Amino acid sequence: MKSLLTLSFCFSILIFAQAQDNTKKIHFGISIMPQLNITSFGGSELIDNKTALGIDVGGDMYVDLSPQIQFKTGIHVQRVRLNQRDYSPMFPDDFNHVTGEVDIYKSYYEFRSSYGFIGVPIEIKMKTSPEANHFYLLGGIHGRYKINSSGEVKLIESGVNTIMLDPDNYIFEARNTQVYFVIGGGYELKAGSKKLSFGPVLEYSTSKIFDSLSDSLQNGHFTFLGISLCYY
Repeated sequence: MKSLLTLSFCFSILIFAQAQDNTKKIHFGISIMPQLNITSFGGSELIDNKTALGIDVGGDMYVDLSPQIQFKTGIHVQRVRLNQRDYSPMFPDDFNHVTGEVDIYKSYYEFRSSYGFIGVPIEIKMKTSPEANHFYLLGGIHGRYKINSSGEVKLIESGVNTIMLDPDNYIFEARNTQVYFVIGGGYELKAGSKKLSFGPVLEYSTSKIFDSLSDSLQNGHFTFLGISLCYY
């Protein structure tokens, strides 16, 4: 994963260098994207899958490859929140020794975690028209590296709050590197001498969130639905 991030960065530098001979081909801007975390772990033990709002902020560089095609890259910082309950842990008091039944909701891990990532997007933006105001489509990949984490993970054992752990505890630690497929679209318009664009963006990580934990959490891949606002 680290090699993919390095390759993405080098590719961005190469595109930048090739466009330096014509500064009109290069545009710099900023973007902000509120993101709804719609991650689903797909495990029967994890039924309390709560959405959480995060944000992605970036400094962007656009390179005109043709009148209707742009290459987009930059440096982005992302804040992700994870609010989940994992009902996979079981303890002796979860069993009814008379009936033999088990209460699967009596014990669980409760995640209230937050993560910071820094990353480099590699995207192609295709305009539907060479006119100043137009619709567009975009797609690509976005590599991100974790720079910090905060929050807590609680273990509720048979209805009792037994222990509280840091999200960097080795059994709960999120993977440092995440690589996303990115797809989106929207509308771009002229704003004075600059351009303003906005539209929905869907991101799906090819990387699992955790290195190890319960079977249900091992199925999890970060997934975000955002509204991107770009000015360049």
